[in-house]
Amino acid sequence: MQKKTTKTISITTNKNVPIRSLLFSFFNRIDQASNRKEFLTYQKLLKQIESAIDEASTSVEIGFGEGDELNRRLARGANCFGIDLSSTVVNNFKSNFPHYASRVVCEAAGKSSIPCNLIYSNALFEHLDHPDLFLQSTHEQLQRDGILAIRIPIKINENAGENEMDINYWKPCHRVLYTLKGIDSILKRHGFKITQQATLSYYGYKVMNSLLKSGYSSLHDIRCPYAKIPNLLTMGFLKALMLALFEKPICVEYAAIARKV
Repeated sequence: MQKKTTKTISITTNKNVPIRSLLFSFFNRIDQASNRKEFLTYQKLLKQIESAIDEASTSVEIGFGEGDELNRRLARGANCFGIDLSSTVVNNFKSNFPHYASRVVCEAAGKSSIPCNLIYSNALFEHLDHPDLFLQSTHEQLQRDGILAIRIPIKINENAGENEMDINYWKPCHRVLYTLKGIDSILKRHGFKITQQATLSYYGYKVMNSLLKSGYSSLHDIRCPYAKIPNLLTMGFLKALMLALFEKPICVEYAAIARKV
């Protein structure tokens, strides 16, 4: 059985959080402007994934979490379903979106009985104990020429050691961090060919890395660059935002479309 380690993170709401959110958004736009080509390429691929989901006769999101993406797709008419290993996640979705309650089921990743043309997975693959079994099951579930769309953190700096500070060095929740060669290799081994891929040096990662280097280790649990962080004052947060503009990331966001062959 596939296993995904999940955590429910509660972000304390106070007057600092919205202010920090606004500050983060401002600096994030600066970072996007500085890396405009990379940002636009990544966003283009995400739009292509959404278009593919809309056009698929049947699609399945594995590990849908809070269900925001699944809800938006259903609202615009996509014929999609969601599966998650956590009964709590499934029940929360049914409670929050009762009109789509029949669209979600509690099942192990890669074991769904729903045949489909497209499988989407965001922030799941790096949590699996047995990714090979997941890909094998996914390959069987997809119909001929089916599409697997994934989003995961990728280790872009292959020379970085285990003691480096990075928000994605999250043990034991992240079981493995793939390199570009690594993800291509494991997908090929299980009958998938990557047709499109893109990376994004996400500013949020860089902010959290900057804060980790300043000793705010609680970020490994909070996992949000603008939430309330114990003992972090506004000036310290501003410093982290500015330093993050020059941060060289170890890991970046990665998205890919792979076709079943």
